[in-house]
Amino acid sequence: MTTAKTIRIGLLLPFLLAVRSLLGQPLLPKPISISPILKNQQNGLIADNLHSDKLNVFKKWFPDGKWDTGIPVDQKIRDSLNKLLKEVGELKIRTDSLNILTHLEIPGTEPQDLANLIFSVKRLGAVKSMNYEVKKGDTIQFVYTISKGAGMDELEVLEGKEVRFTFSKTPRNKEQTGSFVVAADGVVTFNITNKGLFTSRGKLLIKKQAVAAKLSFSYSCDTVHQVHKEIRTIRDTLSEQLAGQQFSVSPRMDITQSHKLLIPVSLPPDKKILAIGFWIGSTGTARKQWQAIREETADAGPLKRFIQQELLRRSFSPLPEEPGKTLKFSIRDDYGWELRNPSGTYMKTSYVTPSLNTRQNYACFLVNKSNTLPQRILIEIENLSSLYILETELYVEGLVEVTHQEEAEVTTSSCIEYVKIKTI
Repeated sequence: MTTAKTIRIGLLLPFLLAVRSLLGQPLLPKPISISPILKNQQNGLIADNLHSDKLNVFKKWFPDGKWDTGIPVDQKIRDSLNKLLKEVGELKIRTDSLNILTHLEIPGTEPQDLANLIFSVKRLGAVKSMNYEVKKGDTIQFVYTISKGAGMDELEVLEGKEVRFTFSKTPRNKEQTGSFVVAADGVVTFNITNKGLFTSRGKLLIKKQAVAAKLSFSYSCDTVHQVHKEIRTIRDTLSEQLAGQQFSVSPRMDITQSHKLLIPVSLPPDKKILAIGFWIGSTGTARKQWQAIREETADAGPLKRFIQQELLRRSFSPLPEEPGKTLKFSIRDDYGWELRNPSGTYMKTSYVTPSLNTRQNYACFLVNKSNTLPQRILIEIENLSSLYILETELYVEGLVEVTHQEEAEVTTSSCIEYVKIKTI
């Protein structure tokens, strides 16, 4: 019996069944197209030859039910994929290539000869019995012929204990055929009984067509890691001292010296200043406390720490406050805009904003991003005492942003999505 070429059974199935009925000859099932199964999946159904995994992959990638994208698939690719599915039993198709599904076929199986023999059965009720293991869904076909004997032979075909076929008093040289689909896993038995007076001989051909493969569909993701080098811009902050000095201011009664002192503080134009802070102290107590904090903060310094805290708004470490009443000072820029007036009020300008934790003798000015700083600020100190010299310390620092580039290895991960198809 020759095996027909692989065909899609979707449109031809009614015709083929009719031909089999007319000719009385068994027709074994062949590989079938997946396309009609996809349509069943679209409607939320499970076709008889499809095993649905928990994930309905088709609804996920084809929500509108259009399985065939119209993108052609090369015949060689189609053939190789169908061959792989048949021989290996597993395929992985990327989700961006699921149109290939409409070109796959469920692997069929070649008919298997269970028996192709010439038999003889002794006379007077002798029985020849043959047993074969089968699976549910297998198709069993047989051709039975008596070539010698009195025509008193009987063939009985049983599935388990159920009789499926019986042929009695078979004429010589007349083929008796039959086929059936196995209802459950078990054993099929062929019993040939000779009730005649003479030994009989004949031929028996039995073929089994295994049940068509089922397919399972599942989603899988292959994580791909890639390492590449990139140039990163690293931003950091440095504290730059703009002023740091001790000085004396004469009392008002000293007519030989001015009781006021103007200190210019230059702001570097080529650097990105984020914030400016200052501290001024004149009493012995405040200056001693300042020195103690400097020793505690080591390299950071009390003023840098204060400016950073104000810029980030995370915490607040107070600086020594000035209890003296003889110190008066103001801050302005080159254009006359006041940052702190003589009465002690801090002012907001177009380029700076006083931070939250300003005090009488220290403050932090946050630089607005969109404006340019002046070239310098001017701090004017006045001694209100008539008799005593004002010993004062002034520190001004700017928090400057610095950047540099460095090469770094970066690992990126991506997911390649697949539909895994397996025969089961």
